[in-house]
Amino acid sequence: MRYFFTLLSAFLSLSLSAQDYSLYYQQVNEAKLMATRQLYHESACQFKATFEAFNFQYARDCFHAVEVASKTDDFELTAQLMEKALLRGIPVSVFSDKPGLTAFRQSSYWPDLLQRAAGLHESYKNSINLEIRKEINSMFAADQAIRERYYKRLLFRRGIEKEWQALNKKQVQRLIEITKEHGFPGEKLIGIDQRIYHEKVSVSSLSAGMPVVMLIHHYSAPNPSFDSVLIKEIAKGNLYNEHFATICDFEAEYGKGKYSTMGPYGFKFTSPETTNEIDLKRAQIGMMSLQEYKLLNHKSGLTKFWNRLY
Repeated sequence: MRYFFTLLSAFLSLSLSAQDYSLYYQQVNEAKLMATRQLYHESACQFKATFEAFNFQYARDCFHAVEVASKTDDFELTAQLMEKALLRGIPVSVFSDKPGLTAFRQSSYWPDLLQRAAGLHESYKNSINLEIRKEINSMFAADQAIRERYYKRLLFRRGIEKEWQALNKKQVQRLIEITKEHGFPGEKLIGIDQRIYHEKVSVSSLSAGMPVVMLIHHYSAPNPSFDSVLIKEIAKGNLYNEHFATICDFEAEYGKGKYSTMGPYGFKFTSPETTNEIDLKRAQIGMMSLQEYKLLNHKSGLTKFWNRLY
């Protein structure tokens, strides 16, 4: 088994010089499925090999990797994966009272990580674009403020709706501008959302959902699609594949067939397409099949980040 993971790590290092995240998704999916079969050490090793092959890892995947490793007695491996999680912006406090890590916190690895946590978080902040993060925070705050007015001031809803649509159109145009210049403003570019950014952000979100929420609002009505721009960002690691699927599902659900889109992916809504059609589309962007997601929901014991933004 050790030979297998050594070979896997070597293969990934050699074949991913261009950082094509298609293989990243495939390997992470397999690691999760290993966990459903209670192959916890093998799963944790696969997470580790995949993380080492890529210069960016999604925070939720790092969290899952720590969860899997915590089911083994390999404290060194758990510490290595937790370090990856801290480098992706997850606060060390998230692990301070997690029940499955009780034994690990009694090891010598835990005080060492506590001592280095501040430095690791500083490295995380240096890895993201803080200016664009501030801009996204401001855009999201404006979106949420007008949304609140829309649902509270019923007598003025029609006028507020027009105002919201105008704001949203400008925001989406700006998101596409950022995408073309810097890459999609997802977790790789702006880091994970934090509660200090907005009151609606959950401490456990561990994702960059703000831009996706604005796009969801845009596609809660028929609007021109940017799928051809966004889908290219998945393989670059800029746009989480499940976030793309969420956007496409809203386009398909509320677009009324007025614009050509790549959806649906059967992620947020029940799809009229066959299971085979949906699974083929999912595979093309590195998502698990419908049956595999069902298996995760029923057997894995991993935190269920999928199918939610916050």
